[in-house]
Amino acid sequence: MIDEKKLIERIKQEPTDGIYTHEIIEAIEEQPKIGGWIPCSERLPEIEQTVLLSLRSLDVSVGFRANTDGYFYTEGEGYVLYENVLAWQPLPEAYHE
Repeated sequence: MIDEKKLIERIKQEPTDGIYTHEIIEAIEEQPKIGGWIPCSERLPEIEQTVLLSLRSLDVSVGFRANTDGYFYTEGEGYVLYENVLAWQPLPEAYHE
């Protein structure tokens, strides 16, 4: 895992010809942030993409965006309205030896 903010700062500080610097920074910023919460007001996960959800009830649950009507589905809570989901983040990859 990398700290994208430190990487961007280093790219800005390194002497380059500047041709691709802006494009590289944009590409880094567009990547999903591993371990970082994404507010639902900023962006929603793809439909049926399994993600970690931070709920208004202060619970954290695994679930997915069920449809475009603003519902998420979690195993523990069933269908949850969009307004009750504060943020989400992609699931990490499974551990492999």
